[in-house]
Amino acid sequence: MRVEAATHSRPATHSRPADRVSGAAHAVMAVAMVTMVGWHPVPPGWVPGLFTAIGLWFFALAVPPGQRLPNLHHAAMAGTMAWMTASHHLNGVAAAVLAAYFSLAAVAWLRKPHIGHAAMTAVMAAMLLAA
Repeated sequence: MRVEAATHSRPATHSRPADRVSGAAHAVMAVAMVTMVGWHPVPPGWVPGLFTAIGLWFFALAVPPGQRLPNLHHAAMAGTMAWMTASHHLNGVAAAVLAAYFSLAAVAWLRKPHIGHAAMTAVMAAMLLAA
């Protein structure tokens, strides 16, 4: 068994510009998830485009090695939000598959532990099941 020292020397304040953009994207998605109830039945037209841009951001972050899976997960969350806000009628099978994925992913986030990510992921699963 090989033990290596941590090489993560960045401060926890998220000093890189990419970290600040990612943090802002997380905040926007969290606020949007909370306010989606008030958007019933149709959110403003620019909202799906915003979520698409956020999804593309996280997808781009997933291209180089490192945090590939978390960024792909965030891209999937943003893509699902874009789909939910653009569509008036969600496909039942696709929504069920995504809800199952997000339910399992919420448990995985709890194991890390990343409570904020776990909560957002669990809420996404619930939103898909309620749709």
